[in-house]
Amino acid sequence: MSIKQRFVDLTVEASKSSVRPSTMTFNHMMALDSSAMGRNKPWDTTCIFAQGFRLLHQVEPVRLRAKLDGRSRLFTVKFEHEDGIDWGGLFREAMSEMVDDLCSDRINLFVPCPNNASQKGGFMDTYIPNPEYADAPQAIVTCMYEFAGKLMGISLRNKLSLAFLFAPFVYKLLSGLTLEEVRPFFVVCVCVVRVCGACMCVCVSSMLLAPLVQPLAHAVTHSIRAVYRVPCAFSFFVVFSA
Repeated sequence: MSIKQRFVDLTVEASKSSVRPSTMTFNHMMALDSSAMGRNKPWDTTCIFAQGFRLLHQVEPVRLRAKLDGRSRLFTVKFEHEDGIDWGGLFREAMSEMVDDLCSDRINLFVPCPNNASQKGGFMDTYIPNPEYADAPQAIVTCMYEFAGKLMGISLRNKLSLAFLFAPFVYKLLSGLTLEEVRPFFVVCVCVVRVCGACMCVCVSSMLLAPLVQPLAHAVTHSIRAVYRVPCAFSFFVVFSA
């Protein structure tokens, strides 16, 4: 085991709690209805992520640092009107669905990166915080970004390997780098669209996104730290470096 990973594991072990959240009940039909009706705003969607937010966001971070039980669960999950006993699979399903919602059109907290729109360059399947919410967002929006951070903290603590499909510069912001330090990574992500005048506007607007999404990234980072208890810059280096 590397020294870096050993440090992470010791920090996680030392910050474990003995009290975990209780049973959480989700409803797939509510999520399907929300998607079918095109409700994807933080205040009107009932996707699985939004349901999890309303169930878990008020839970104290210390309870989210509990050790997984013998069935690899942080909390027990039920799906309303569905058969099934949670032996670990339902917990994993709920966690995966909440994270999948984040990088989808079921809730617009995160939107496809500029390379997705142009279909040019790398990281076309990645997402960035929605710049529309950077200017005095409603309180529920900031709280939902914080909840996304809590999910990341849970995933990192318990090595769940959930797929947070964020653009590289977003991870740089989450790790605490300044805008100037992030800028080279942002340029790499979008420079390939500099192929003609029509694409230049995409590139220019992309460069303006970093300062807009920075406060949203900070809301996520704050909650990662509250749950994970490992310095973000160090932990992302350990988890995401080759």
